[in-house]
Amino acid sequence: MGLRRRETVFAKRTLSEVPNIVDWIRQGLDDRAVAVRKVAMNGLIQNRAIFSDIRSLTDRMACDKSAAVRELAAFLSSRIDGTKVASDDADGG
Repeated sequence: MGLRRRETVFAKRTLSEVPNIVDWIRQGLDDRAVAVRKVAMNGLIQNRAIFSDIRSLTDRMACDKSAAVRELAAFLSSRIDGTKVASDDADGG
């Protein structure tokens, strides 16, 4: 009497546009949420080879109000310059 069984249905669809990671990272760097800027900085570190203006982005984020974002910017700056910072010792790099 009116009983039904619920079934989970999974579907997938292809993306209509290919996501542009460079634009997403740039938007993340400009976001007001610290968590988003930290994720964007990690994305910038991992994909630094595809950015032509990596130095200007790193310098801009070095002045961020969040200490965590500034630390990531210092780490990336050290990688660009080829110097080591204290946090490099922790990752064995």
